[in-house]
Amino acid sequence: MTIGDKILSLESSPLAKRILRLARQRGIIRPCEVKALGLPTRYLRQLEQEGQLLRLDRGLYACPETPFSAQISLLEVAKRVPRGVICLISALRFHDLTLEFAPEAWLAVPPGHSHPKMENLRVRYFHFSGQAFSEGVEVHRINGMELKVYSAAKTVADCFKFRNVVGLDVAIQALKQGWEERRFDPPELMRFARIDRVENVIRPYLDVVLQ
Repeated sequence: MTIGDKILSLESSPLAKRILRLARQRGIIRPCEVKALGLPTRYLRQLEQEGQLLRLDRGLYACPETPFSAQISLLEVAKRVPRGVICLISALRFHDLTLEFAPEAWLAVPPGHSHPKMENLRVRYFHFSGQAFSEGVEVHRINGMELKVYSAAKTVADCFKFRNVVGLDVAIQALKQGWEERRFDPPELMRFARIDRVENVIRPYLDVVLQ
């Protein structure tokens, strides 16, 4: 908002206040959400310049006082890729079933899904199809935002399916720890193993763990 060359603060603007209220309610907002409410998206840039919004990444904004958790990067990715589901190493870390660290978010998407361009976020995409994509999805609310993550049992089965990527030792350790902490039961795990077609791969390791 300008008069001549003078930039006026949006602090008293009713429209800007609605944008800030939206950001507080949803945690992270995108320009399309602002536009859908009939609010001017051009205000986002000025609110950022005034310090009233933080620009997390391309097309992602939040209030500075938002109490972000350790899952902030996952929440940012979830906002940019709504159909995606946190999987494999990222899901293991979410469930505290591994000490492995990945510098990017690991995300499952359906076949043919586009990969949005991101400036500050690193994402590793995996294409899951059918029940392997749709089953075992949990929705967690963190700081008012929804995060879709595969359940502990589904994640362990997925890790055996992608054992050449995550490492067989990581999959076995997650299986052992998950069972010791009673994060799942054998029938639940084997249901997902059948979906992932790794039932015969997991069974010998599960038998050892159950002894």
